[in-house]
Amino acid sequence: MLKKIFVFLIMFIGIITVYAKEEYLKSILIDGKQIEGFSVSKTDYSLEVPADKEKINLVFDYDYNNNKDKYTVSGNQGELNLKVGLNEFKFTIKDKTTLEEIIIYVVRVTRLDNRSNDNSLSSLTVGGQKITLTDKNDYTINVNNMLNKIDIKFTLHHEKAQVVEGYGERTVDLSGEKTVVPIKIQAENGDVRTYNLNIIKTDYKSNDATLKSLKIDKANLDFKSNILEYNLDVPYDVEKIVVTPTVNNDKAIVTVNPSYALKVGLNSISILVTAEDGTVKEYKLNVTRLEKAYLVNKIEIEGIEINFDNKKTDYQIKTNLEKLKFNVILNNEKATLEEIGNENLKNGSIITIKVTLDEEVETYKFEISSEKEELDKEDNQNEEEMQDNSKKFNLQDFFMKNEMIISLVVLGIGILSFLSSIIVRARKVK
Repeated sequence: MLKKIFVFLIMFIGIITVYAKEEYLKSILIDGKQIEGFSVSKTDYSLEVPADKEKINLVFDYDYNNNKDKYTVSGNQGELNLKVGLNEFKFTIKDKTTLEEIIIYVVRVTRLDNRSNDNSLSSLTVGGQKITLTDKNDYTINVNNMLNKIDIKFTLHHEKAQVVEGYGERTVDLSGEKTVVPIKIQAENGDVRTYNLNIIKTDYKSNDATLKSLKIDKANLDFKSNILEYNLDVPYDVEKIVVTPTVNNDKAIVTVNPSYALKVGLNSISILVTAEDGTVKEYKLNVTRLEKAYLVNKIEIEGIEINFDNKKTDYQIKTNLEKLKFNVILNNEKATLEEIGNENLKNGSIITIKVTLDEEVETYKFEISSEKEELDKEDNQNEEEMQDNSKKFNLQDFFMKNEMIISLVVLGIGILSFLSSIIVRARKVK
């Protein structure tokens, strides 16, 4: 019993549906004729038309007068243009109050295409070498290693086919071991076929002596393969850098010392790249290790002139003052300054200027020598010189006053020496 009731309900729903759809659409007309296979319960239609048919007149027959208050309709109808291939036209019925789509009719019209799809070549020559064409699209052509350019020529199989711009006959540069040359042919119907010519040099050796990248562990380098020389600065604290070059061609050889100890100032680093065929390129790095960044910029002493130098830590100061007034100019405002021993100054006192930033310390020493004691030393030296001069003067007086006596004594000594020599000779004769 339940089964019969269920079947009855389904039939009833079907009848209601048919009735409803009859209320929506009466027919679909193409060029004034009912579309083949029309049914009020069918919403999707497909048909084919000849290739030379460029337009159709499509009408969705809808009972507008009886339904204009309940529904709105929209869609493609009337005289319609047909493109080659699939054309899809829709007719939509919506509830006028809610604008909810109630039903959509679709008509798919395929305009047949009698245009040629032939996008093949009938002949192909590469550098005068005739290539045997098959159904495949990729061809490998071996050429002489010394060849730098090659001519590509071909003919099309179909008279209405054409070459895609930029992919036709041409002269190609052969810059590497393998050069891929694409040829693109478009058929009359628009289909495109691509032939790939893989031109390979036999016994090829690369001349690529360029670097792909160049990295330095403690500096940023804006590297470009075609730029061969670079200038960069590194801080004073960088005592060593590591250079890591990478070649563009894996058969190239790099000659480089990966680790460089840096002196303060300019350091020239050479990186040689030798290509497979022996071509050599040199990349240069001009690395300047900067001077030490001192905490102290300048030290001045009021009333006393000093030639301050960051690298000089010990100074001699002549003064009788018991305290000096320092003006210390720092390079870093976070550094702390300390004066040590700048009180009750005397000869031999040492003043220490100490500047600290974190763990970095700079110390400058100023040794005091008293100007008064220096003057006393000079006076003593002058007095000793006067005494020496006085002694020299008295001796000269003595010689001047006794010049006659001294001359007679010298003469007597001379005569005695002469007589002594005569007596000695006489004795030898006997």
